[in-house]
Order: sequence, then C-alpha cells, then structure tokens
Amino acid sequence: MLNRNNVEYEMDQLLKSIQIEDYSIVLDLSVSGQNGLFEVTVAVMDQIILEGRPDDGKHTLSTKITVPPGQDLRLSASTSTHTHPQQAVITGLMINGVDIFKHNLWVIDRQRFTHDDGRLEKNCSGLYHNGTWELSMPTPLFPWMKQGRIDRSEVKYLDHLDFGISGDEYYSLLDKIFR
Repeated sequence: MLNRNNVEYEMDQLLKSIQIEDYSIVLDLSVSGQNGLFEVTVAVMDQIILEGRPDDGKHTLSTKITVPPGQDLRLSASTSTHTHPQQAVITGLMINGVDIFKHNLWVIDRQRFTHDDGRLEKNCSGLYHNGTWELSMPTPLFPWMKQGRIDRSEVKYLDHLDFGISGDEYYSLLDKIFR
C-alpha cells in the first residue's frame, strides 16, 4: 500500500532512473576592484561563456549544455592578471531552474581554487588570486543531489510501517505524523 512514508522512497526510485543530459545553467558573478586590467574567463565544460574584462558589479551568465550521464558537469573561472584587491566571486548558480547554492548548500563545499603555482584551496567561491576556480559535479546531476541530501540528513526510510490499526484511524495517524 502506498502511503506518505513510502512516497518519498518511490520518488527516489523514479529519480534514479531519470537520465537528464541537457542542462540550462545560470551563473551569477560579482566583480569588484576592476581597474581595466583584470581579465576573467568563465567556462562550462570548456565552453567559454565570458572572456574579457568585466565591469565592476553583478553579471548573470547563462548557457545550455549537454552532458552525458557518467561525466562530471564542470564550471570554471580563471585569471592570470589579478592584482590586489580585485575579485570575481561566484554568488549564485541555477541549473534547470534549481537554485543549487540555496537548496543544496553542501554543493558549495565542492568548490576549489588552484593557484598558478599549484597550491589548492578548498571551499573557495571565486577568483581572489591568479589561478582557476572550479566546481565539478557528477551526472546525472539531480539524482546525485537528492542522494547527497539524503546522506546528509538523518532520515531513514522504513520498508514497512505497521501501527496495528487500519482504515480511517491509520490515515488520521499518518496525517498527524507527516503533516
């Protein structure tokens, strides 16, 4: 019998079988300290979506990309002309209308920055030095994010829930528990 307890489980099973390959990506970039010399390159899967000297302020970059399941969806930004206090910060990411940083905050922990000299910084949100910022996520993306949320929560699905009651009392109890 399908009830509120196993609806989530069934949804997870459906999500596992979804093979989304087409992604619509919207990236918010905030630039400051620009003096005309700060050159930035932003790419999604090696497809360049910004190259040049962006003005100070917020920039919204968007693209559509196809990524076959099993490959990583890679976002990157790089510069080799940085001087203090210039910065280009990734402030937002939406994929297929889902606000990744808002609803999947743990994905932010996958960001990393590699300095030109090879040093690696984890949890870095953009370009503060010369080097490359990168965020890489496995595909299919949404089942991976759903599983990541489940792994980080303490919710465990029950295969069978028997309260020893039936009928209206059973559904009334489920409503009290799950609403």
